[in-house]
Amino acid sequence: MKNEPEKIYLQIGDDTEEIDTFNELDGITWCSERINENDIEYQKNLYDLNKCTRVEVIDENGRSYVSWNKKNIIEISMQDDNRTLKIFITKNRVDEKTRENI
Repeated sequence: MKNEPEKIYLQIGDDTEEIDTFNELDGITWCSERINENDIEYQKNLYDLNKCTRVEVIDENGRSYVSWNKKNIIEISMQDDNRTLKIFITKNRVDEKTRENI
């Protein structure tokens, strides 16, 4: 498909103060532009990791971790309400269930 938006906004409505979970919402629509203050932004593929074969972690002392192999498959996952970034460096793809349990 051509011309897919890089990000979309879910319009969840105005009466959301008493709703606890996303599953309770009804009549959600979306738009490629923010319409309301409480729209939820979703971005498509922030990073294209398909060609990535090297990971470097930089801290106050410089490069503290480097992994490079032309066969590396690099995947990332944000967990714990976006407080934890997990980087998976494998030779095979990691399925979603395995990611959540590591």
